[in-house]
Amino acid sequence: MKRSMYLMILIIALLLLICGNVYSADYGYYKLSALGTGQKIAYVNDVPIELDVSPYIKNGRTLVPIRFMEKALGANIKWDAITNTATVIVQDKTIVITINKKIAFVNEQPISMDVPAEIKQGRTFVPIRFISENFGATVFYDANYKYNIIISYTDTTNWKEFIEPKNGLIVLYPPDWAEISINEDFLKLESPADSIFEFKTDPRTLDAVIAEKRAFYTNNGWELYLDSEATPGVPENGVILKASNDPEHYNGYVFSEGETTYIIEYIGKDIVDAAIYNEIIRIMSEKASK
Repeated sequence: MKRSMYLMILIIALLLLICGNVYSADYGYYKLSALGTGQKIAYVNDVPIELDVSPYIKNGRTLVPIRFMEKALGANIKWDAITNTATVIVQDKTIVITINKKIAFVNEQPISMDVPAEIKQGRTFVPIRFISENFGATVFYDANYKYNIIISYTDTTNWKEFIEPKNGLIVLYPPDWAEISINEDFLKLESPADSIFEFKTDPRTLDAVIAEKRAFYTNNGWELYLDSEATPGVPENGVILKASNDPEHYNGYVFSEGETTYIIEYIGKDIVDAAIYNEIIRIMSEKASK
């Protein structure tokens, strides 16, 4: 699966999240953040965060107050006023950045940045994509939105593992999502926020499964508000189906691998859970491509 598919889903999740959705779980291992250039209010898992100074763009790169990374990534930040150096620590990775220097050190390895960190209005600003992506987060920028910067960060250190035997697909899932049912070709989980996640195989063709899903949700009065079958970036062997019967949402990804059709589904009211569902798919896809 391609990156653009996940970015579309994150945008939808964040639009729902910051527009007043009251359902949003708070997990220490997942953070979905939104902030905008020129905006002094940001959001992390539906919680508004007030910024002293707003993000801005310089030489085509977005810079944000470094302290925001504590919220977005759970980072530990240390500042050395003598050397004008900031040290950012997340888990077992450390990034050291010096003001006005384009060389940063990631776990002591020098890496060049497009723009350096700088001090503005008494606050240290850092390039958000460089910091976030070096800690394994996904960053997306879209000028069409007020909150035009999206950060999706997952810490899978303690996640559990399910291995599907036919094609060796690996599904990682949060440790606090209860295993309702599990066998070699079926996994059903329930989140602490009562969302349901299912991974299963189906002997029917991809088209037959997709047709059934469309019919079921539309016939039961759900609004099919995204069908990415015709959306650029979605591979030919997979289709995203999304439906809403407010306040409950359905996210489905149906794809084929060899002669097997796979169905991965989420049903729930929680937008953060829905974003975690998409992280589960992303991680599964990355592992399958290696």
